[in-house]
Amino acid sequence: MAKRTSGLDQLFQMAEQESNDSAFFPRLHTTASRRLRGVLPARTIHAQVKSLQALPVDAYIARSVTPSEQKNRPGAKATVKRLGTILRETIDGPLYAAEVEILFNGSPRRVGVLGQERTANNGVWLPSHHLQAVELVQKFAEFSLPVITLIDTPGADAGDQANRDNQAHAISRLIAEMALLHVPTIGIVIGAGYSGGAIPLATTNLLLTVRDGVFNTIQPPGMASIARKYDLSWQECAKYVGVSSYELYKQGYVDGIIDYVPGEKENEGNLTDAIASGIASLEETAGLFVSERPEIFDHYSRSVYRFLEPGDALSQFERQSGMLRPRNPSQFGVFGSTYRYLRYLGLRQRIQSTTIESYGRLTTVEVPQGELSERRRMEHANAFQQWVENPLEIRYDDHLSKAWKVFMDRRHALGAERGRLMKLLRGNPSTKFMQARNDLYLQVIFYLYSLWKSGAHSSLLLLIDHLRSNPGRKARTGDNATVLDLLLHDELRDGFIEECQNVLIFDLIYDNIIHNQIAIAREVKDENVISRDSISRLIEEPLEKAAKELAAKQPATEGSRRIENQLKDQFYLWLNHFIHHSQRGRILKSVEDWKKVVFPRIPEPLFAIITFTFEHLLPEYYECEIAGREYLGRITPRDLGMKDFWNRLAIAYQDILIHDLLQRVKKKRVSNVSSIQETFFSTFAETDASLMTADPVKFPGFRLSIEQALSRDIKPCGLVTGIAQLKGPLRRKVGVAISNLDFQAGAFDMASCEKFCRLLVTCARKRHAVVAFVSSGGMQTKEGAGSLFSMAILNDRITRFVRDNNLPIIIFGFGDCTGGAQASFVTHPLAQTYYFSGTNMPFAGQIVVPAYLPSTSTLSNYLSETPGAMQGLVRHPFVDDLDDKLREIDRAIPIAEESVTNVLMRILKEGVLDDIGSEPEEQEMATMTHSMDLLRPVKRVLIHARGCTAVKLVRVAQKNDIQVVLVQSDADMDSVPAEMLGDNDTLVCLGGNTSDESYLNAGSVVRIAEREQCDSLHPGIGFLSENPHFSAMCHAHGINFLGPSARSMQLMGNKSNAINTALRLKIPVVPGSHGIVTKATAAKDICDNIDYPIILKAVHGGGGKGIQIVEDPALLEESFLKISAEARSAFGNSDVYIEKCIVSLRHVEIQILRDGHGTTKVLGLRDCSVQRNNQKILEESSSTMLPEKLKQQMFKNAAA
Repeated sequence: MAKRTSGLDQLFQMAEQESNDSAFFPRLHTTASRRLRGVLPARTIHAQVKSLQALPVDAYIARSVTPSEQKNRPGAKATVKRLGTILRETIDGPLYAAEVEILFNGSPRRVGVLGQERTANNGVWLPSHHLQAVELVQKFAEFSLPVITLIDTPGADAGDQANRDNQAHAISRLIAEMALLHVPTIGIVIGAGYSGGAIPLATTNLLLTVRDGVFNTIQPPGMASIARKYDLSWQECAKYVGVSSYELYKQGYVDGIIDYVPGEKENEGNLTDAIASGIASLEETAGLFVSERPEIFDHYSRSVYRFLEPGDALSQFERQSGMLRPRNPSQFGVFGSTYRYLRYLGLRQRIQSTTIESYGRLTTVEVPQGELSERRRMEHANAFQQWVENPLEIRYDDHLSKAWKVFMDRRHALGAERGRLMKLLRGNPSTKFMQARNDLYLQVIFYLYSLWKSGAHSSLLLLIDHLRSNPGRKARTGDNATVLDLLLHDELRDGFIEECQNVLIFDLIYDNIIHNQIAIAREVKDENVISRDSISRLIEEPLEKAAKELAAKQPATEGSRRIENQLKDQFYLWLNHFIHHSQRGRILKSVEDWKKVVFPRIPEPLFAIITFTFEHLLPEYYECEIAGREYLGRITPRDLGMKDFWNRLAIAYQDILIHDLLQRVKKKRVSNVSSIQETFFSTFAETDASLMTADPVKFPGFRLSIEQALSRDIKPCGLVTGIAQLKGPLRRKVGVAISNLDFQAGAFDMASCEKFCRLLVTCARKRHAVVAFVSSGGMQTKEGAGSLFSMAILNDRITRFVRDNNLPIIIFGFGDCTGGAQASFVTHPLAQTYYFSGTNMPFAGQIVVPAYLPSTSTLSNYLSETPGAMQGLVRHPFVDDLDDKLREIDRAIPIAEESVTNVLMRILKEGVLDDIGSEPEEQEMATMTHSMDLLRPVKRVLIHARGCTAVKLVRVAQKNDIQVVLVQSDADMDSVPAEMLGDNDTLVCLGGNTSDESYLNAGSVVRIAEREQCDSLHPGIGFLSENPHFSAMCHAHGINFLGPSARSMQLMGNKSNAINTALRLKIPVVPGSHGIVTKATAAKDICDNIDYPIILKAVHGGGGKGIQIVEDPALLEESFLKISAEARSAFGNSDVYIEKCIVSLRHVEIQILRDGHGTTKVLGLRDCSVQRNNQKILEESSSTMLPEKLKQQMFKNAAA
């Protein structure tokens, strides 16, 4: 019985083959989506996309993002109530599930619904909700109910406790279960669908959205945090990526847009129709698949035998992981396997990548400029102007009202005569007046400082300008006097300007202490003091910076250095007044409260220390400086108002020290592809080395990163894969995947996903285990929503690799192991996961989580004691003393006992799963990895041509006793080449009358070649003959493509790449951009340099299209935009390059053939100079003007 489940599962291999075919000739939407009801037609969607793209950024946000964020928007529960009869409900905060009976063509049918309820915690799930969802979908599947998921969440909980409770693992588990379901599944985005919270419920056969649904890898504000280098606002990020339902459909990320928005009673029927027709369509598609694909029965048979006799190792591992296994034989069915298989194919076709050969290099690298700084400036300016127009009346603030009253009383007392006795009793009126005035300055400006919060710096500078540019005036003294009246008072205006300057300096010092906690962390943790030198450093540096900034804004009446010194002296006097002020504690507490909101990632106890520093340590510091006494700096806070303060403070400073240690380790860059390869493997053969990110949404700055990587010979892909041999006594071959930290910090892009999937198929064929070393900040957010689907795809392939092939995957997380890579790949329940000591492994990276995450909830050492977090902790192989240094910071921190080598030896030597490392007895055609492997005598050829070309090819094939399989459209079935076929030849109808319906269907052509057992395929001319994807597709199916290799076509088919190839070979080329030009401004600089006339050309142009001569510089911008648009329409690529237009020139070329062995055949010479509409009139024409001597020299050079 074991033989029935041994060897490669054909369905596992076929899934990768079909996915590759889909990548060569992508279909945007699944077959099942074409029969949906209740959805918007494609023409309406495309019109909406065009309208959205024309909108300014803020208008785009208002139309696409804002609707999903409305507080009163109905949630999943309210939506389900309108679907049908609710038979059973489960409600647990933001988790909602129900068994619902809805009408299918007039007949009732039950479905299971699982949704995120936005009215509870905004639809954010905890780990417990994900695990509960696993049980719910298992129950639905057990009763064969189709599963409908309702997606409405800003993301899963990424906080402290969620990380401690294995949030990433829970998400990975739910993705795995959703991918495994043996029933039809439909996901519907009914609001917001962001990040790892959305993808488990989007792991479905069909993914739909309501009209105003949004879906993306990350919330736009989080994306702006990642892209802050280019000053991009989150609003710009959202528009660049395209998060609206219409753009998602156009990009192929959703299968349909339901003509419905939650709460619309008139369109409720569309939601029901979409669900009913979707399920019916999926069932019909599954039936068709089963009837056409016998491989599904082999897989089904293997699954049954594995259920009956799973083997001890696999049974044990599945029990440990808790993965869903059928509980009884009646749960098995060939259609269940089909739903699962088609689900994977549907997910896989949503991702895309490209190759280094296909990628077109830029001529100049343009750094994008975002509008974040300008947007913030405008926001602050608008907020300030609104305040100027509506200032607070001081009677509404007790502190301001009291300070103003005291000031006015003291001012009035100045004019009164007072005898010597009264002065002794009540004090000097002049001194008291100055005290009251200074107190008023302090109270008013600190009121504004706390009012404007994060915008205080900009607003205080605006206030200074406003006070300087507005003349003083008498203040209203009645009940309706405003803060602005006080500020513009002719006696107070100059003093308020100085107070603004002082508070600006105070603000910079406060923030400097926040950002430089590392400077005092060690002494606070160990000795509970802040030393004199530390206090001095924390104050002097920001004081110098602030004085320079303010001096630059002063009227230029004195030297800047003199003004800086005056400002510093002024601040010292103010600080002396502030630290002795009776209200300083209340003021500092108020500042502390709003600074916590502005700096949410700073632990709360540190704010208490900062407040204590200003309230107590600074007064002590200055008093000791003046009096010459010893400064102690001991921290003894009171009135803390927080629980467990001292323990939390110790943890906070401990975290700072750990973070600093790990940052220093990271900067050494000791963990990389090369070091891992050299340390653990004796040989390493890279696979799919040319795969790279396709930059699908043209995110600003991303192409710049790609160009920089290529210039440094770095692969623009987040993963490197290969087959390697382990060092040491085991010397076993394994598949290897290593995060490429040199590109985008190892962010997991769609090309990484494809690489890993292909590696798994190769390892399944060769019976190799897989070893992965993963350090990643998450999915590549700059690729838009597409990269999110990589999570589900990876997760499903790992399940199938382990289950269907009985092979292990061993993963070592290191460095920063966060985000989607952590929550789908590294933490997969069937992967054996270990982490290096010192690994940062939260569900989401700190950069996108607006909360403090202590090391106890993110560091692998601490989490190694959390049940289910990992198989174990291993010593860092490249930092020998890391554990010792961690123990110096925290004596109780868990440290590793095993090494990477020990783990690999133990697992692979024991053979955790069956027959690891045993090579298959037969190599299948699909294992061939190079087109040279397919070069063999042609015995049976498929001719993909019509007309005269087909006649010539059939005649030559018959002359050489080669059997012919001729494919023809319906219209060509009675053609001359069809009548030429003999008894050993075969005529196959492609169907259809137009080229699009027949000759351009690459999948059908290759399927016919396979079915007819053709060893070779001749592509003829035109149609698909120059398509590198068609060549690659033939090769992938083991069919010899009688023409250039895909790589050759990619290198030379893109004209920009062809020019660069010629330059590398030192072949002279026409002056020009020598690369792609993306903007008209850059084109102008190039054209001015090479002089007019010039030619604008599309890199994939041909047939007279995508080409324009420009003689007048004034027409350049218009022509550039026109050619870009024409290229996008005709060739699907808008890339354009520039060449000098040489008018006195003849285009004479020699055509040659050269095979893979270097054999060259010179065909002849042709003159292409005589053209009409940029296209040669005669395809083959000798040259009448070429001198004979030069002609012979050309032939000689061509044959060399």
